[in-house]
Amino acid sequence: MTTAVVARQHGDDYQARIFWLEACRLFSSYSKVARVGYEFKGIKTFDDVAVIYSTPIPDERGGTVTADFYQAKYHVDLKGSLTWEALIDPDAIGATSVSLLERLHDAATDNAANGARFNLISAWPIHPDNDLAELVSRRNGELRMEKLFDGTSDRSAKGKIRKAWRERLKLNSDDELKKIVTPFRIHAPYQSLDALRKELNFRLEFAGLKPVDDGHVGHYYDDLIRKLHGNGMHDFDRDSLRTCCEGEGLWLGHAAETSDRIPIGIRSFLRFAEHLEDQTAHLLCLLRYFDVRHIRNAASWQNDVGPQVKAFLSSNTGRSERYVLHLDAHSTIALLAGHVLDLKSGVDVALIQRGAGKTAIWEFNPVAPPSSPAVTSRLEAIHDGAPDVAVAISVSNEIDLEVIEYARKNLPTVGKVLAVTVSPGPGQLAVRDAAHAFQIAEAAVHLIRANRPAGGGTLHLFSSAPNTAMFFFGRMTAGLGRIQAYEYLFESGIPSAYVPSITLPV
Repeated sequence: MTTAVVARQHGDDYQARIFWLEACRLFSSYSKVARVGYEFKGIKTFDDVAVIYSTPIPDERGGTVTADFYQAKYHVDLKGSLTWEALIDPDAIGATSVSLLERLHDAATDNAANGARFNLISAWPIHPDNDLAELVSRRNGELRMEKLFDGTSDRSAKGKIRKAWRERLKLNSDDELKKIVTPFRIHAPYQSLDALRKELNFRLEFAGLKPVDDGHVGHYYDDLIRKLHGNGMHDFDRDSLRTCCEGEGLWLGHAAETSDRIPIGIRSFLRFAEHLEDQTAHLLCLLRYFDVRHIRNAASWQNDVGPQVKAFLSSNTGRSERYVLHLDAHSTIALLAGHVLDLKSGVDVALIQRGAGKTAIWEFNPVAPPSSPAVTSRLEAIHDGAPDVAVAISVSNEIDLEVIEYARKNLPTVGKVLAVTVSPGPGQLAVRDAAHAFQIAEAAVHLIRANRPAGGGTLHLFSSAPNTAMFFFGRMTAGLGRIQAYEYLFESGIPSAYVPSITLPV
């Protein structure tokens, strides 16, 4: 078998697995997916896989999306890379006259007005030395418009890109170009075939479909979608795809729902929460305020994030129902959510806890006080006579020394640091369950009350803890006075790399 034939077969498998990854979403309890297509007939390009939503879902820029269309480009090796020049070069996609960007133009002209996104999935990475690397966001592959359309002339680095793209697309202005590339997403490098197989097995099981045994050389889902397409089937809703899978003996069904809780969610991270809308009855998406983990505008914590979290939880919870909260979000947002749903609110809410390769619902049930202290503490003097107090809560990682250093250098109004550390010591598995998380939070609050700022000073809160613990801590913040929370800049690699986030109460 020639290399070209093998490459084509692998490319077909690649497309098939992307289809099934999306098709599994049809079977989520709160799925917003109406139909999934393979070699979709409703669009001329970006038709490898199509996802049509029953109701618009939030996107990463604060808008909504009605459909996702995918173009998959598989390569058997990693000899090549994506560049901005390749997007207007027909040879880069094995074509003779039409480039990928021209295909995007045709697709976006027909569908962008309806809120569609157009996704390029590439096995090749973006070349790190090409200007495209700076333009593609790591959040969800969208182009960073503020970088591409930076107000410079056509002679600048970004201007040369805009000019070349405009000329290839025969456009007259940057405004026309912006309309074309706004719905474009680049996912590169995407997962390998083997990684897709593993990811798909996880989603198949969750969807109620039979996983593929690791010992199998073949992959019956790859074969099935190609045969269905050969029989003229290319567009599937939940019922039609289930019927096809039942006929092949692949439908196992779902376990009976054991929770009567209404799922709601808050998302400020996209990783591992890409399809959180399919798992929740109500979702607050805050992605537009963040560039991966970093907030785009520090003022948004107080002006946007705080009010929106408060409004979302106030309007979507009540005392008459039970809830389970997905918090794929910053620790500040977990704290804020608990602050809004304080213990006096009477709202019965459990949390989704992810970790150690599994996901569980953590419900708090009152238990007897622990036989030994849940936390230990110590006080460190910082600036003599200063009115404020800083608190360092160490549950996942030890942070007290970093916080002390930060306070000495940056917080002249802090008189002392209260270091609160989980017993017997911090770690990624330091919190056993919801009751333990509650005990840690309660013990920390008791220590803070005993050492609270005098005369209306501010409490500066630093933490390294699971969101569950921070949520419970937030539920007990009433009466603690003014709290200034902080976020750690994880990707900085710098100790004491903290930045202020929100101020409570909101």
